[in-house]
Amino acid sequence: MSFDEFYYKKIKKFLVPHAKPEKIIEEISEHLALYKQMILYVLGPLVFFYLGAGIFVGEYSGGAALFALFISFYSSFLPEADLMLRPRGGRRVAKTYQKYLVLFFAPFYLYLVATKKTQPFFLNEHKPFHRAKALFAYSIFLLVFGMILYASLFKASFFALFGAIGYATHLFVDKII
Repeated sequence: MSFDEFYYKKIKKFLVPHAKPEKIIEEISEHLALYKQMILYVLGPLVFFYLGAGIFVGEYSGGAALFALFISFYSSFLPEADLMLRPRGGRRVAKTYQKYLVLFFAPFYLYLVATKKTQPFFLNEHKPFHRAKALFAYSIFLLVFGMILYASLFKASFFALFGAIGYATHLFVDKII
């Protein structure tokens, strides 16, 4: 099954009407090109610094570094989560905290909407996750989540830093920052 067939049979009903397969593929290739450079020039050296600093402070950070790289990659596509929120009002207009819950837990929200366990939210604004305010909120969330996950401020701060770099990469490609 091609991507177009899969899109029209399974995915289209969960996204806004302007989310076409061509647009999605173009967006992904555009972001991957810059993300490759980000890995070479920023994240790669930062991983080595993280591992060295981990040895210096007496914490093993190898697994945490790999997970932080994954979070960075995930975060570089996360601002597109606003495609899951339908524009221009509807039955359930999302409150501010609901929009940020969708941002923080996008895979779970997508699962709940796809399995029809919840109704999708609607928006009164355009692309709410393509803002510096959302970057800041997501970074704070990652710091708190990292503290819960690792119980270490050192690992949690690098976890949040890698996620923020990924998110900021997306905003940079879209010429927002």
